[in-house]
Amino acid sequence: MKLPDPTNITQEVNNAAKRLFYQNWNGLPVRRVGVSAILFYGQTRHDSSTIN
Repeated sequence: MKLPDPTNITQEVNNAAKRLFYQNWNGLPVRRVGVSAILFYGQTRHDSSTIN
């Protein structure tokens, strides 16, 4: 998923990740979900974060 506009607002990334999860979740238990953010605006480094 690519966000329509660059953002550094955690809640926007969190909301996008939850939307993507619920669109693809089949209802079975999930042990862990990972979210990676790449190609930050003005940067090229890779980063990852955990959403609670």
